[in-house]
Amino acid sequence: MPAPPKQSGDENEKGGLWSRVLASGGSPVKEDLQDAIHWTRQAVSLIVGIIFGIVPLRGAAGILSFASINLIVTLSIYKNVLRISDEEKYGGRWALSKEGFMPSLFLFILVWTLSFSSFHGETVLGAQ
Repeated sequence: MPAPPKQSGDENEKGGLWSRVLASGGSPVKEDLQDAIHWTRQAVSLIVGIIFGIVPLRGAAGILSFASINLIVTLSIYKNVLRISDEEKYGGRWALSKEGFMPSLFLFILVWTLSFSSFHGETVLGAQ
């Protein structure tokens, strides 16, 4: 029985995800690009969630600020670092803009809540 063909996201491929996407010269495999955007959003969610928890930012201002930061970072990486030449090949700008947003939002809210509670929990509870 012949071996199955290699998928672009196969763990056996040489190099990591970012090295494959950056080495593609502006035309990465669609799944690799989507994975790179997804994991970039997750990293942004962790960092921004911790910062917003320490600051302490609350309510809709935090969520709207996160959404703006997340979109700006994703689009700047997409345009400036990866230099994607044919947006339609990947489903258009909107498809890439929303790739992985909901999981990153959930991770942000989790990290934001945990870091806020860790740094300001006694202050908030003591005020009631």
